[in-house]
Amino acid sequence: MIRAMTRVYLLYTQEKQDELVSRLQKLGLLHLEESRLDGVSPDGARPRRDLGEDRKRVENLLLKAHGTRDLLAEVLTIAPRDLARETYPTRLEDLYQQLRDRLDPLEGRLKALVAERRELRDHLAAGERLAEAVRVSEDLLRALPHEGYTFLPAVLAPEQRPLLAGIRQTLEREGGGRFAVAHEKLGADRIEVIVAALPEYAFAASEYLEGLGVRPLALPSHVTGDFVEGVAQLKAEAVTIPRRLAEIDEELRALGRDHATHIAALTNALENRLAQLEAAAVFGYTDYTLLITGWIPQDGLAGFQAALREEFPGIIIREEARGHAYDEEPVAFKEGRWARPYQLFMQAFGTPKAGTVDPIPTISIFFPIFFGLILGDVGYGLVVLALALWGLRGFPGIGGGLKRMSDSAAGREALTIMVHGGVFTVVLGCVFGEFFGLTFQQLGIPRMGLWPFSRVESAIVFLLVTVVLGAAQVTLGFIFGIITALRQGSRKHLVVKVGLFMSFVAFTLIFGRLMAVVPPALLVPGIVLLVLALPLLVYGGGTMVILESLSPFVHMISYARIMGFGVASVVLAELINTLAGAVGGLGHVVLGVLLAAIVILVLQPVNLVLGVFEGTIQSVRLHWVEFFEKFLLEQLGGKPYRPFKEKEAAAEP
Repeated sequence: MIRAMTRVYLLYTQEKQDELVSRLQKLGLLHLEESRLDGVSPDGARPRRDLGEDRKRVENLLLKAHGTRDLLAEVLTIAPRDLARETYPTRLEDLYQQLRDRLDPLEGRLKALVAERRELRDHLAAGERLAEAVRVSEDLLRALPHEGYTFLPAVLAPEQRPLLAGIRQTLEREGGGRFAVAHEKLGADRIEVIVAALPEYAFAASEYLEGLGVRPLALPSHVTGDFVEGVAQLKAEAVTIPRRLAEIDEELRALGRDHATHIAALTNALENRLAQLEAAAVFGYTDYTLLITGWIPQDGLAGFQAALREEFPGIIIREEARGHAYDEEPVAFKEGRWARPYQLFMQAFGTPKAGTVDPIPTISIFFPIFFGLILGDVGYGLVVLALALWGLRGFPGIGGGLKRMSDSAAGREALTIMVHGGVFTVVLGCVFGEFFGLTFQQLGIPRMGLWPFSRVESAIVFLLVTVVLGAAQVTLGFIFGIITALRQGSRKHLVVKVGLFMSFVAFTLIFGRLMAVVPPALLVPGIVLLVLALPLLVYGGGTMVILESLSPFVHMISYARIMGFGVASVVLAELINTLAGAVGGLGHVVLGVLLAAIVILVLQPVNLVLGVFEGTIQSVRLHWVEFFEKFLLEQLGGKPYRPFKEKEAAAEP
C-alpha cells in the first residue's frame, strides 16, 4: 500500500541543533523540505554558527578517511555486521580527534607498504617476462670468457635466423680473438645471442649488430650494474621478491584486522555528519531558534513525537492543520513479503503521485500468472526455480557479474520474482500436463476427464481464458482510476474514467454477441451503454476522447498474446523432441542417442531462454500499456519518499 503521509513542523533552540539533527537522522523517518519563516527574509535567515566551515572540515577529513579505507580495502573485506557493531562519536571535534589518533600514524605506514608492494609486483612481473631469457643467458655466459670482456646480448627474430652464420663469421673468425659469440634457442622460434667483446671494440660490435637490425636484449629499468650483474639480480629477485611480498601482505592484513573496521565506521560517521550539515541548509532560522519542516508516515508519527519530546523537552511539534496538494506529498510504499520484490517495477517506471492506488500488490499476482501461462511447463519451471534459488544463495562457485548482481538489492528482487514465476510455471505446467514438451500421457500419466488441459488441442478455450484475464485486469485498472479521481477530487477525470469503462463494457457485449460468445439479450444493453458513455466522454475530455472509446476493448484483446506465446512455446518444445526422436533413429544406436542428446541439450535451453524472455517482456508490457494506462501513467511524476537517515553499513568492495 501507499503510506499516508503528514507534514510536520519542528521548532527548537539553535543551541541543541547538532543533537536534534543527529537524533532525526537516527530515527530515519523525516523527509525534509525547505522551511520558510514568515517575516524573515532569506538573507536574514542564517544559523548562528558558520556551518560552511564545519562542512569544509568534514570534507577534508573524509578525503583522508576514504584514502585510508580504500588502502585497507585492498587487503580486507569488511562485513556489514562488523561495521554495524562499531560505535563512533557524532560531535565533529570528537570525530576529528578519533581520526587524528588513528589516521596520522596509520596513513604513512599504509602508503609506504602499498607503494612498496606495487613496485615489487612490477619488478616481479618484469622478471617473470624475462625468466626464460635469464635461464638461457646463464647458460650462454658460462660458455663465454669473462675476464676483461663486455657482453652484448641480442635476440634474433625468426626471419633473422640466417644472420647467425654471418655474425659468427665476422666477429669470431675475422675478429682476431677480440670477440666470442654464443647462442641458444629462446622459446619456440627465437634465438638469443651474446657477444663477448673486448671493451675497446664493444661499441663497434654494437653498431655492427644494430646495422643488421638485430634487437638488443634489454633488462628492466630497475636492474642495476652490467649485464652479468643484471642477470644475477633478476635470478635473485625471483626468490626474494615473493618472500618480501608475503611479509608485506601479512603486515597489511594485521593493520587491516586492527584498524579497518574502525576506520570504515569513522568514515560512515563523517558521511553522516556531512549529511547533517547539508540538511541544515534547508532549515529555517531566527536569531535563536530553528524550524525544521518535513513529511512523515502517519503510522510512525506517534513514536516519532514521543522519542523527540522525551529527549528534547520543550520542543514544539505541529502537524499541518490545513489540506495540501497531492503533488507536494512524497510517496512511500509499504508492501507485504510476497509483493515487496515487485517494487522493482515502480523503480523502473517512476513514482506515482500521492492519492494513487498502489499497483504493486496487483502486479505481484498477475505477473507470475502471465509468466506461468506463457512458459507453462513443469520441466522449464523447475529449471527457472533452481536457477533463481541458486542466485539467491549468491551463485556459489561462480563470481564476476552474476555474483555482483545477486548481491545487489535490485538483483535479489529480480531473482525473487523469478522464483515466483518458476513456482507458477510448475503449477500451471501440471495443469497443462507438459514436461520439457512431453505430455503427461507420453510419460505414462493417464488422462482424467479434462485434466491435463492441452494448450494446443484447446487453443480456443485457452484464448478465452487469457481474454477473461485481460478483462479482469482492465476492469481493475478502471476501478483504480475511478478511486484515484475521487481521492484527488478531479471531476473530469472521474467522468472520463466512468465513460471509458462504460464504453469498454459496451463494446465487449456488442462484439461478444457478434462472435456468438454472449447471449443475444445483452446486445441491446451494450448499445445503450455505448450511447450513455458518449456524452460523458465529450464532457470529460472533448470529442477527441470518443476516438479512444474503443481502446479499452482493444487492450483486453491484446491479452491474447499470452495464448499466442504460450502455444508457440509448447509447439517449439514438441518440435525439438520430434527432431531428437528422428535423428535418434538414424544409423547406429549409440550415434543416434548421442545426436538426440545434442539436439535436446542445445535446442531445449534455447526454447527455455525464449520462453523466459517472452514471459517477462510480455507480462511487463501488459502491465505497462494495458493496465497502467487506466490509472497510473497519467499520475507518474510524484516525489519519492527519501527520509533523512543514517548511511547504512555496507561491505567494502
